[in-house]
Amino acid sequence: MALTTIAGTSAAVGNTATVAGLSEVTSSSAEVEFKTIVQAKDGQGELKAMLIGKKVGTLSATGYVSTFAPPALSGAITVAGISGKIVSSNLKATAEDFAKASVTGKAVESGGGSGGGGGGA
Repeated sequence: MALTTIAGTSAAVGNTATVAGLSEVTSSSAEVEFKTIVQAKDGQGELKAMLIGKKVGTLSATGYVSTFAPPALSGAITVAGISGKIVSSNLKATAEDFAKASVTGKAVESGGGSGGGGGGA
């Protein structure tokens, strides 16, 4: 059973991670934070408005590969329901019969932003 860490809390749970190129995930973690936080304060220093940007996730997983090559960059990684793309990948240990790899991925919240409409003439 894989050890999964979500927002700093570790627990042994069923496999909550899938990674392109790993045949079995042995541990995984997901950390999510907001990309941009802007605060506007008045003359007395009191907070009047806040702009929070999209969520950005850092996803990590370790596991066994079925080939003796690390998972490909830009491959899919999903940890605890958060999906992203692999940005780094390397073999950690190899033996005659198996190889272990670790990967790190990035996820950015998709979503629309606001846009201005145009007027017609």
